[in-house]
Amino acid sequence: MNGMYHLARVLDVFSRNGKAIASDTSVQAHLEMWDENILTFDVHPAISDKIAKDQVVLVEYGFHSPQVPENQIVKILETKQGEESWKRQKSYLNMRKKQMKTAMPLGPMPSEADIPDARMVR
Repeated sequence: MNGMYHLARVLDVFSRNGKAIASDTSVQAHLEMWDENILTFDVHPAISDKIAKDQVVLVEYGFHSPQVPENQIVKILETKQGEESWKRQKSYLNMRKKQMKTAMPLGPMPSEADIPDARMVR
């Protein structure tokens, strides 16, 4: 599947082998996304027995159709590559946060009553 990928760090893994009582054999992982969102995704069956806490993974954001998203963990990154990718993404996020703090606030939009001659027909 061709899609967009998001970097994430595994916080916890939910599987039948863990303490969960499960109705199936699927595996999910609770993730901290690079942009600080915390989400839970299905793990692709080919890597479900290899995923572990603190690993850096790729989540594929794809679609079966516009109404049905297919979001799944599809890759576990090698430790060094994963850590370097994680640091790069977090550095980008921190840079964007600094830019937002230093940007001039726009303030509230003026109402029509605040603008002279706003109701004047020309």
